[in-house]
Amino acid sequence: MPAEQATPPEPASPDRVVEGLQARRDQLERYAIKFRFRWLFLVVACLIGTGVNVAIDVISGTPSLADWYQGGLAGVGLYLVGLGLIRATIRANLMEIKRTLAGGDTNLQTSAVPPSPRHRDSPALETNWKDQPLAVAAITVAGTIILMVTAVIPIWDKEKDNQIAELKSEPTKLKNELDSLRGQLDRMVSENLKLRRDLDRLSPDSLFSLDDVYPKGFRSVRIGDSIDLLRKVYGSEADIVEDESPGWIAVKLKNPHLFSQITYYYYAPQRTVTMILFLFDNKDGHTFDMLKQQLIDKYSQSKMKEEKNWRHKTELKWSGINKHNVTLGNGTLHIDRSE
Repeated sequence: MPAEQATPPEPASPDRVVEGLQARRDQLERYAIKFRFRWLFLVVACLIGTGVNVAIDVISGTPSLADWYQGGLAGVGLYLVGLGLIRATIRANLMEIKRTLAGGDTNLQTSAVPPSPRHRDSPALETNWKDQPLAVAAITVAGTIILMVTAVIPIWDKEKDNQIAELKSEPTKLKNELDSLRGQLDRMVSENLKLRRDLDRLSPDSLFSLDDVYPKGFRSVRIGDSIDLLRKVYGSEADIVEDESPGWIAVKLKNPHLFSQITYYYYAPQRTVTMILFLFDNKDGHTFDMLKQQLIDKYSQSKMKEEKNWRHKTELKWSGINKHNVTLGNGTLHIDRSE
């Protein structure tokens, strides 16, 4: 069978074209009335924007009145923008149709309107605002902006605020951890000191101790005591020689074991001991080495410093030992206060 040939569309009559344009014009005028400004919709948009931000604040746990105002203003602004875009689209289409009906475009009057394959005599189909690409695009853009401003951007802001708050709290956490580590270190140092003191008590041969920088057997008279104690402490065991001019008293032991003489310096008005100098025989250097090793064992080598005295002789000094300074020289052991 021969193929059927397609029937070309019949040209529409001018009357039908005019009727279709008039119908379209009336429809756009109804849309213009429908999409006019309404206070109720404005209030609803404000409440929706505010409600979205309130929900976001409740979820994030950081309510903020400023965010609620921002959401309300965003809803109002986006309602006005969307309404303006829609009305501008309707107005543009309406002006175009009116211009055509007034005779501004004659091509539409003679343009062919393809007839319906089933109902050739039916009137032209009506179209609404949904058939206008610009209106649909405007509504889509407005909806997207509303979603961004009222939901996405506030959520992003809240996330950033939480990150900033976490970063701000990080120094506090680090400080607390540092304080905890310092506390642990202090406890370890205290325990170590206690163990060293216990060991010191179990070592009677040691001349010095962690609790006391004064040599064992010579702890009865200390810095800050009255020099009147010297005669009571040493009595007939030593010859006591006093020189009030420079303010010192020399105690010469009659039966020396390690130290042969001890010199106590004092302030003349108060007559209280300010410094103590122990003298020992160091011809073979054995006594010096023994005292040095015992001081290192008790107060560590890290605290020992080599210094030059007024005679340009090298001395070993331990500073800040129980608020005292201990200086070991060639034949001398000097103790004074560090504070």
